[in-house]
Amino acid sequence: MEIFSSNDQVHQGFSAVRFLDSEHVIAGHYDGYISIFNLHEGGASPDQKQIHHAALINIDINTDRGHLYTSDQLEIVMSDLNKNKVIRQFQGHAECIFSLKVNQLGNILVSGGADKTILVWDVRTAKPINAILAHSSEIIALDSSYDSSTIVSGSTDGYCRVWDIYDGRCRNTLLLENSPPLSSVRLSANSQYILLSALENNLSLWSIKSGKNLVDYKGHVNENALLSCYFTQSCSVPTEEKFIVALGENNKINVWDAAEPAIKHTYDLGSDEKIKAWDLSEDNKAVVLYGKNSLGAIDLQL
Repeated sequence: MEIFSSNDQVHQGFSAVRFLDSEHVIAGHYDGYISIFNLHEGGASPDQKQIHHAALINIDINTDRGHLYTSDQLEIVMSDLNKNKVIRQFQGHAECIFSLKVNQLGNILVSGGADKTILVWDVRTAKPINAILAHSSEIIALDSSYDSSTIVSGSTDGYCRVWDIYDGRCRNTLLLENSPPLSSVRLSANSQYILLSALENNLSLWSIKSGKNLVDYKGHVNENALLSCYFTQSCSVPTEEKFIVALGENNKINVWDAAEPAIKHTYDLGSDEKIKAWDLSEDNKAVVLYGKNSLGAIDLQL
């Protein structure tokens, strides 16, 4: 794994990370700054920028429009990556924001957090167009379909729910055995399946239509951390092979065939430090935040 480090004399440690493209990642810092890293050159760009005045918690990107979405505890900021300036600010949550997602069309943003509410935002006006009281506990994770007509939410109450964005109707509710707190929810590209990860080492594939558990993936280690999981495809045969990829608390990235419960590949990160966050690019590169100031990248070569 190739390692990069934060310059702690300038900024506080890393807090969030997302791929900008296959060669660049955006890392958020606890002092509200962002840094852009070129994975091939091994360093941060000189145009680091402070967007928030508190710890930056979430990052999402609409690459087609060149827009960056970040949040601290109570505010979401939309920035223009090309012009390096803030465009809009979104305020409406009563408690800490834990998740945000912009759709690929770039017109709808959804967010959720400790106030148990999903806010659906019109990006053009930065105003909520719907507020859904979705769970009885914190909303930890969100995902949405291409046009955001479908939203999935995951909570520490143990429930995953599927929502209609237009009328706020709950289309389905998924519940794991023993109701462990969820750590990640991921919607498939065709909006037919949901990938769930939860505490107590749970990683599973579900059908949205039937609400049934289709596959329980074995070997995932997740007892305490809120780490994401992903659908992905082979770069060599992108239309034929679909995989599930998840990073566990044992600092290993595991890969499963989507239809099979047994691990297909394992990548050991080679570090014992605590993982804080990670992201996966479309061409199957992984970037990992661990410890306080370390960022590592690895090519999964699927």
